[in-house]
Amino acid sequence: MRCLEGKAVWQAVDDGWITANVMDAVYDVIPKSKKNIREDDKAVLFQFEYADGFRGTQFMLPSAGMTGVAVKLKGQKPLATGFEERG
Repeated sequence: MRCLEGKAVWQAVDDGWITANVMDAVYDVIPKSKKNIREDDKAVLFQFEYADGFRGTQFMLPSAGMTGVAVKLKGQKPLATGFEERG
């Protein structure tokens, strides 16, 4: 598990830890206060890898107006959805 902040978040994206089109897919389906995800200077990224090699990523984006999730299945375009959490 790794936690990245600031420029290190976008460096991890540029280095290929997360596929940019998966990240963009989820950002496209949620309400947000910034058009460009990289303008979110308070973004935090958690990276984790399971024992079997499966990688996961969790973004914490102050500009995001709800929770979203995206997956990329082999040979398919990314699938994304957003959902609202209620107390």
